[in-house]
Formats: sequence, structure tokens, C-alpha cells
Amino acid sequence: MTTNGGPISTLRDRERSCVDAPQDIISQIDTLVGLRDRERVCLDVLRHIISPIRTLPIELLAEIFELTIDDESHFEDTYVEDTYRISQICSDWRVIAHATPRLWTQHIRVTLGAEQISGRKHYANGLGAWWARSAPLPVAVSFERVRENIDPHVLEHFR
Repeated sequence: MTTNGGPISTLRDRERSCVDAPQDIISQIDTLVGLRDRERVCLDVLRHIISPIRTLPIELLAEIFELTIDDESHFEDTYVEDTYRISQICSDWRVIAHATPRLWTQHIRVTLGAEQISGRKHYANGLGAWWARSAPLPVAVSFERVRENIDPHVLEHFR
């Protein structure tokens, strides 16, 4: 055995490099995974920007929304769900849907009972949002008869 930088020292250095090599590779892989993820995000943004639907004029997109949900064979509940669904696709569609009063003018049925629907405050706020989005156009409303107390949160939106 030799000391002072001889074969033992060389073996220890080699052993250290073998132990450190997997850590270096893992670090490089982590860096590459991070780069890949950033590139994927960039690609998603670019796909969104060049999407053909984004080239349509806002008025035409609003008309498509109306034609999509303005089907007389729909039941009222489906119409309401479809209207909200279109406004939840993306932020651009939400802005367009909220700024298109004709989407929000379908006849709706309102339940006044305080005990009938859970989340009454949320329900009342939804009614307020519906009125705001339909303005200045009228909305046909029918009230469901109730046998219990009338919810004051709902009534606030009819003043």
C-alpha cells in the first residue's frame, strides 16, 4: 500500500466520484424536468393564442353561445346549467358570456322557501348575478309556491 497520493488515495477519489455521480445525474434530470415543464406551459400558452376560436369576432362568438343554448327543447334547468357552463370554459368566454344579456333572459323559476334549498345565500347571490347579466333586458320569472317561510335573501333581489 502506498500513501501520500498513491493508489489508495486514487481509489478513494474514484469511490467518491462513483457515489456522487448518481446525485449529479439526479440533479441534471431535475433540471431537465423543470425545463420540460416550462416548455409545456409555453406550448399551452401558444396553442391558446393561435387557437382558431380566438380569431372569431366577439359578436360572432356571442351568437354561437346563444345558438348553442337557445334550444326550445331544453328544459329550463338545462338552459340555466348550459348558460353557466359556457361562462365557465375560460376567462375569455366568461367575459363574453357575462357581457351578452340575451344569454341571461330565459324564463327562470325561483324558489322562495327558506328551507327548500341548501345554500340559500349562494342561491340568492346567483339570482342577483343573473339579473345583473341580463340587464337591461327583461327576464321572465315564475315563483314556486312555498308553505314555509320566505327567504329574505332571495327577496332582496326583487326590490
